[in-house]
Amino acid sequence: VFAVGDVMAHPSKEIKQAYYAEMNGAAAGHNVLRHIKGKPLLKYPDDIAGASVMPLVYVVSLGRYDGSLGFNKIVVNGTLPAIVKWFIEWTKVRQMEGRPIGALVWALGDAFTFFLSRNFVKPLAKGTD
Repeated sequence: VFAVGDVMAHPSKEIKQAYYAEMNGAAAGHNVLRHIKGKPLLKYPDDIAGASVMPLVYVVSLGRYDGSLGFNKIVVNGTLPAIVKWFIEWTKVRQMEGRPIGALVWALGDAFTFFLSRNFVKPLAKGTD
């Protein structure tokens, strides 16, 4: 049985949002194929993010020109997060449509997010503020 998104329970107790569900889905999809081929299964999130904890990533709209963006320990409020959210939505739609710009932005963006989280802006340990 492979579970992803809201029905998945993981020891990291990550929040339930689309970003994590998409990463869960990638791991589950790869694991279904690996299981069929008799290969060892990937470990989540280690084999997706290259770390034992997924980065905390969120962008929330607070009106058309205002928002809040969080990345691990960093929080930015104001107009920039609103622009970032628009860009995220625009490129995600392009990725889902199969357009090269969306695929490129998200492949680079995910890799860069994981790199930053592993090396420079590490997630807070569970149970700390």
